[in-house]
Amino acid sequence: MLNAMSDALFDIYQGVPTTRELWEKLETKYMQVDATSKKFLVSRFNSYKMVHNRPIMEQLHEIERILNRFKMHKMHMDETIIVSSIIDKLPPSWRDFRRSLKYKKDDISLDDLSKSLHVEEEFPLQDEPKEQSILVSKIHMVEEKQNFQVYK
Repeated sequence: MLNAMSDALFDIYQGVPTTRELWEKLETKYMQVDATSKKFLVSRFNSYKMVHNRPIMEQLHEIERILNRFKMHKMHMDETIIVSSIIDKLPPSWRDFRRSLKYKKDDISLDDLSKSLHVEEEFPLQDEPKEQSILVSKIHMVEEKQNFQVYK
């Protein structure tokens, strides 16, 4: 077993008398590191906050990367809890959408949440030019009315 180790590890563990003891020492050392990284992952997930000035889908993908790390560490979380947590992380500007998701009777999957967020994020972008054109037309109407009154 020692011949497969790097020189630095070999120097540290060459005095361990049996393979079993060596295995236990290595397992103890690296399991502590693993436990620390698991706590860090949980903390990262819990403290993640979505912000309004970045695309929601981009932020959702960051959360999904954290969740994939959970799987790599064989940490399992109920999908309902994950979805609910993500909904709670939505920025304040998404308050109405968040409320509509919270009060649905049926639980939604992470995939369904992702699709809903994608559609909701794209929907306002499609309406923006219409809203601007309506605003521009209202401005023209007011200007025309003012000009009409001036000529009267």
